[in-house]
Amino acid sequence: MGEEELKYQIQILLKKQIQDELAKTYPSRTYSGQLKPVGGGYTNIPKPKNLTRLLSNSVQVRIESDLADGVLYLAVDFGSADYWYIVDKGRMPGTRFLKTKTKKDGSVYSYPSFTKFPPLDNIRTWVKQRPALTGILDVDTRTFLAARSIAEFGIYGINFIDNAIKNVETELLDTIGDYAVAFFNTLLEEKLVLRSETKQGNLRTIIR
Repeated sequence: MGEEELKYQIQILLKKQIQDELAKTYPSRTYSGQLKPVGGGYTNIPKPKNLTRLLSNSVQVRIESDLADGVLYLAVDFGSADYWYIVDKGRMPGTRFLKTKTKKDGSVYSYPSFTKFPPLDNIRTWVKQRPALTGILDVDTRTFLAARSIAEFGIYGINFIDNAIKNVETELLDTIGDYAVAFFNTLLEEKLVLRSETKQGNLRTIIR
């Protein structure tokens, strides 16, 4: 197999393995890895991370060349799905505090709230895909409850990028051989570029 064909195979394999990792089912866990408490009609049935398929469908893998020295490296582009980093590495919970509210009769009561609420747009799209509580609670209420749960407990990262890389190494070894694994590792050792477009239209880039 020539180098160009090997490069093509690596791009296809890594994209597929990333998508396969996202398609696996995962229970809802806190940032520390404990199962999230459930109630009010919700369950902790494992669900895929690509329920809306936005993240999975956005993945593009390319082998690129540094213009300065011509060295090849790997780049993974997540398009507009800029929350890929949270899915991969997780999200810490916010801080609990008490809010106060005045009733119509003038009495005041306190209720818990949390800092660091996540952006609601992506969560709203996600809850629309879930059958839980459909017909019982409206979309805005379900979106708020999901966001509050994230702010309270955080999100557990699934390390889908590292897992996909390990799977690619295994598949290359089984199907092509040692030299393919060595070439793949050379690309990774040069650098792995992970990027997405922010809501402001800027490019967010992480180099590993």
